[in-house]
Parts: sequence; C-alpha cells; structure tokens
Amino acid sequence: MGFGSFRGESTYTGYVVDTEIDKGLIFRTSQVHLKTHPRSSVVEEFCLPSDEFEQQAQGYLRQEQKVTVTYSRPLWVNPMTCDGGLSIVKSFEDATGVKSQ
Repeated sequence: MGFGSFRGESTYTGYVVDTEIDKGLIFRTSQVHLKTHPRSSVVEEFCLPSDEFEQQAQGYLRQEQKVTVTYSRPLWVNPMTCDGGLSIVKSFEDATGVKSQ
C-alpha cells in the first residue's frame, strides 16, 4: 500500500495550478499540481507532507508565481502521508531563488 518506486532528490520548476487538501475518505492526503506553463496540458502531482507545505502551495497558487519544487520518494511512505506513488515535496523556492522551507 505504501510501497512505491524510490526516487532520489530532484527538482521541478513550474506554476502551482491547483491544490487538493485532505482528499480521500480513509487516508486524508494533500497534493499540489504544477505545470511548466499555466496553459500547458501536462500536470505534475506531488504530495504535501504537512500543513506548512499546504499553506506555501496555496500561497504560490494565489500569487501565480513560478516556483521550483525539490522532491523525492523513499521506498516506503505511510499511506496517511502520501497518496499513490507520488513524490513528496521537500521544499519550495520561488523564481528568484528565495527558499520557503
């Protein structure tokens, strides 16, 4: 259930286009959806592991500001923390390089 494929630390740069906070009935997880350009058809999804990251993601969504997400995924993730095989956000950085984690 919480097993997935290991992903080492990496980054993704784009715009926050949506957040899903506490989705699900049993395991309530939160996700952020990003695109490299607001009009792009490809969406990348990442898990938000805490309230702090949820607030940061919602702030970037409101500001429509380009952001760089640092993420990774261990082999085992508690299903209450992360949905499916998604990678987990480790930090957010805005386009100017100011780290917010």
